[in-house]
Amino acid sequence: MFIESSKTRLFKPVAYVLTAMLIVALCAAPASAASAGAESRRGNLRTDMKPGALTNPGSAAVETEAPYTESRGVVHLTIVNITNRIKLDNEDYQVSQKRADIYQRLLANAMHDKYLADNKDAPPAILAAQRVAHEMNRYTAWRNAELDFERYQNDLKDKYDRIKSSLKKQYTDILDLERGLKTYQDEMIKLDLNIEQLAAKISVGVAKESDMDAYRSQKLRLETDIASTLRDIDLAKFNLKTDLKIDHKKDILLADYNEKFVRFNDARVDEQIKAAVDGCFSVYSNTKKLDILREERAILVQWDKAGAMASNLYNNEISIKETEYALINARKTEESGLWSDYYGLLNQEAQIEIERLNLKIAENEYNVAVAKLAHGLATPLEEQNASIAFESAKTSVQTAINNYMRMREDFEQRLKN
Repeated sequence: MFIESSKTRLFKPVAYVLTAMLIVALCAAPASAASAGAESRRGNLRTDMKPGALTNPGSAAVETEAPYTESRGVVHLTIVNITNRIKLDNEDYQVSQKRADIYQRLLANAMHDKYLADNKDAPPAILAAQRVAHEMNRYTAWRNAELDFERYQNDLKDKYDRIKSSLKKQYTDILDLERGLKTYQDEMIKLDLNIEQLAAKISVGVAKESDMDAYRSQKLRLETDIASTLRDIDLAKFNLKTDLKIDHKKDILLADYNEKFVRFNDARVDEQIKAAVDGCFSVYSNTKKLDILREERAILVQWDKAGAMASNLYNNEISIKETEYALINARKTEESGLWSDYYGLLNQEAQIEIERLNLKIAENEYNVAVAKLAHGLATPLEEQNASIAFESAKTSVQTAINNYMRMREDFEQRLKN
């Protein structure tokens, strides 16, 4: 079987393993017509695979995550169960999975071609094109197929991480909207009681009809806020149900979820980013592609002495230069992106502090309004506005924390890749 470095996992798609076993069992000795130089370029055991690159989620056991619970037409959701069902329910992920499966089969085909090339006589050197094709089947074609498969496996993993982050944001955004709606609805109940009391005073001549104008205006504002928030919730739920493949005729109920703020430990962030750049897939894949191209060039130079495939050699040299530039650019892009994510995390941490300060101010203003109302120095409407501002500030703090923790999770995941 093909063994990766100590940091990697073993990949076992059936076709790949069977072909690899045949190669190890039947090709212990070099093929009769292979040159010593070619044999020294590449053995049968692999030690340069990207860590985890050949781990295929789609080849694992079928997911058994239970469907969402439902009662009276209401589907109950939690953060855990919506992320656990991504591979089952998300069409974007499933399309990417099918693409990866196709390239897994192409890799198995390329390994079969390698096995055949390893176990038959090589074309004579005079037939340059046939000999080059034979040598590339032995040493590079399967490595290109392997790299393609690794690329789509990496895309699949990135797709999963992006979907998970997006669903988490949708989930917490809906909860924030529902908290805001509850605040407006609770204040509407208080306002209606105040309106009833004022109406009673007007009926006995203790208050004037014009005193009701401010209350009517406040009621209109609250009704507008409630209607607007309900529309936002309906739209957000529609989008989430679409992503989760839940019948749009059914309502969804989200379990409460609040992240606790835990600051990212950036004591070694320079080292972490450097290691992440060195190990990122774009750097790995370009490094590997460059190695394959150079090996292909060596094959062309060795077996096309007459220059019959000069155009192939020319194109290969261009590809080598392009890949060298791509490798340099991959490092720069990855490093820049990681630092951008880190500074975005710092900015979000600062946003939490701003929202906490705003909350403290809103709380002080609310306490002052309550005290003034108790001594007849403020109106119920002033106290109500202060209460709404206070509750909104609480939601803003939690929203900032939720966003920070999601961004932190995304950043840490990227550092691991």
